[in-house]
Amino acid sequence: IGRRHCQLLLDRGISVGAWTPSALLSCSELEKHRNFIFFKDLNWALSRPWDCLYVCTVSSHHRFCLELALRKRLNVFVEKPVCVSFVGLPAVVERFERYGLLTHVGSNMRFHFGPERLKELIESREFGDVVSAQIYAGMRLTDWKPNQNYRHSYSAKKSLGGGATLDFIHEIDLINWLFGVPESVSASVVNTGALEIETEDSVDAILKVGNKVLNVHLDYLRRPFERRIEINFESGFARWCLSSNDVVTNSYLSGEIRCETAPRFWEHQTMYQKQTEYWLNCLKHGVYSMSDLAHGARALKIAEAIKLSGASDSKNIHLEGINEF
Repeated sequence: IGRRHCQLLLDRGISVGAWTPSALLSCSELEKHRNFIFFKDLNWALSRPWDCLYVCTVSSHHRFCLELALRKRLNVFVEKPVCVSFVGLPAVVERFERYGLLTHVGSNMRFHFGPERLKELIESREFGDVVSAQIYAGMRLTDWKPNQNYRHSYSAKKSLGGGATLDFIHEIDLINWLFGVPESVSASVVNTGALEIETEDSVDAILKVGNKVLNVHLDYLRRPFERRIEINFESGFARWCLSSNDVVTNSYLSGEIRCETAPRFWEHQTMYQKQTEYWLNCLKHGVYSMSDLAHGARALKIAEAIKLSGASDSKNIHLEGINEF
């Protein structure tokens, strides 16, 4: 993901410097670009006058990198999840805001045409209010990490912040964005043993937002990869499916069924390009992102509540104070 972000910025004529703690990662293709510098020393890299720091390390290193950004008074784009523990995170958010620094937590799915179209349907109330929704995401971990031993990846390690809950935090972020922040969660979080990893590989959760009930399923087990959101409205139904790349709606009043496909020239890279343009515009005009650290922190608190509920035999967890920062 770090290489992807570098290329997106270089494509826009922006100078980029990169550092990685892993000797196994190569930036040889990027180093051919005249606006790219690869640093072997992190302190030397951070001594340069940058406008923004992109944090694309393993999740367990994110908090350390955020502290570096605060020390250098740098705006930050941090990949999801914002970090692996909510403890102390509100204070970090407050410091970024106090220093007037801009932040963005990777939320490329907000820039996908499917969730964007669902957002339009919800806000227009074309089919009335949302009654309930089902959110599904599943991908075989062996397919997700094709160029490495998946058992050694961060996804498989508790200490590195792995597990289906945090890896699929995009789904939690989309819930907050589309339906509002949940007040409570009840979940089942299990390691089936099928993949021989330390972390949970299957998650089922029920979240409540006002009178709306949201059913969420996440797993490392499914092949082929699937992501979808189905919404029941008062007078209609909408479904976005990543594999078929379409949004289907059904009006209960008129009986009309519509199928909207991706816009012309849309491809997987498009959502990343749109996110980059959005973030660069935030930096240019000094405006807060719709997916800043506070939003990332809320998603992390919900993810932790899901894991806590799962460890407590589906105990209902209330999310008091989640909107207070």
